[in-house]
Amino acid sequence: MARITISDVSLKEYLKNQSISLTFKEKLEIVKRLCELGIDVIELPIALNKADELLIKTVCACTKSSTLSLSVSSEKEIEKAILLLSHAKSSRISVNIPVSPVYMEYFSAKKPKAVLEVCKNLTNLAVTGSKEVEVNFIDATRADKNFLSEAIKTAIESGAKVITVSDLAGATTPEEFGEFILELYNIVPELKNVKLGVQVSDAFSMAMASLLTAMDAGVNEVKVSAIDGVGLVKFETFAKAMEFLATKKGFTCGINKNLTGKTLKLIENLVAKRGALGVLSNSDSKGVINKEVTEEEFANIISSNGYELSNEDFSKVFEEFKRIAERKEVTLTDLEVIISSVGMQVPETFVLDKFSVNSSNVLTATASIVVKKDGKEISGLSFGNGAVDACFLALENIAGEHFELEDFEIGAVTEGKEAMAQAIVKLRSEGKVFTGRGVSTDIIGASIRSYVNALNKIVYERGSK
Repeated sequence: MARITISDVSLKEYLKNQSISLTFKEKLEIVKRLCELGIDVIELPIALNKADELLIKTVCACTKSSTLSLSVSSEKEIEKAILLLSHAKSSRISVNIPVSPVYMEYFSAKKPKAVLEVCKNLTNLAVTGSKEVEVNFIDATRADKNFLSEAIKTAIESGAKVITVSDLAGATTPEEFGEFILELYNIVPELKNVKLGVQVSDAFSMAMASLLTAMDAGVNEVKVSAIDGVGLVKFETFAKAMEFLATKKGFTCGINKNLTGKTLKLIENLVAKRGALGVLSNSDSKGVINKEVTEEEFANIISSNGYELSNEDFSKVFEEFKRIAERKEVTLTDLEVIISSVGMQVPETFVLDKFSVNSSNVLTATASIVVKKDGKEISGLSFGNGAVDACFLALENIAGEHFELEDFEIGAVTEGKEAMAQAIVKLRSEGKVFTGRGVSTDIIGASIRSYVNALNKIVYERGSK
């Protein structure tokens, strides 16, 4: 019996192409429903903003039976994917490589030799941070066969465990596509050692037939979509075909047949509503959350918008909300930032208690910071070349060691004159980079919190070894 892996690209394609966005809760609900269906791999686009990052983090926490895959095309995106997928039970990084002449020249502006080098470098990098790496060769049916075979060999040699070839135009007949797969196995014997997947456009309503000929030729993974309008074979169509082929061809898959019809209907309803879910009963028409909200009411706000937090994370988020609400109105956007920056983090070895910073254009900047560790106060005092430098040096005094500062970014994450500040700090310890995030109503406070967050990750990493 040939086991066929099903990879659903609904959210990846829909979020990438649709002009009307789904709500956070709708996206999360669709992921849960896909897991119920028995989907092996759920694909998402790489995070484009803070809300996308939060979605991926939440999906990592709640997805237990399916592999979560992020689609990437550059080194920067791979580095972000490695970070976002670090807490997923099962994860995959999918590296996109254009291989047809038109895509190489007009979409990536690279010659074939340069594309091979990119394929090698990106795959090598992805392998360092993911147990499973897929290389998706875009528009493979229109690529030069010799070049395509060389690209596939390069990906496999670099550590890819899944190779996917796509018929982007959907103009290849089913018979031609089956022959295309058989020829690949002949000219690239290494394919027998990895999983071979296909993605076929349904532009001419031939995709389902092409998938069947591809499976007959030895393909063991297919990309489908539970949401209509994406341009691929619908999951419902594929599920019915698999039920028919189980005895006729001997193909099997993990589809939960008892839930297929009901679950797909629920997904269709979610997409049709496009934003009807997740209304806050404890916010005003502008989405400002009442600062006098009780813990129970706040918990309802969290859950009604699709967030799932542990008791410890909820306490941190609620405490941060109350702290910020004393200084400004907290909107739904602010809440997303708070949850992504405070919730779902490692245990806090160091907890920021208070700080005092003095800086001017005539005096050397000084920073005094107090943190708590195991209930005991630890103080750090330092001078620096500016307020932020003084704060970081004071925190080094508290930690008792120096960390190389890889990167530091600050900026506003919400709009308006009362915008919340976010700081991102990257510290290198023992050859590994740890990223910390902090939010506050002021830049200095956000900077300190980001450093403490990174420091806690370093301590947690060392303790888990």
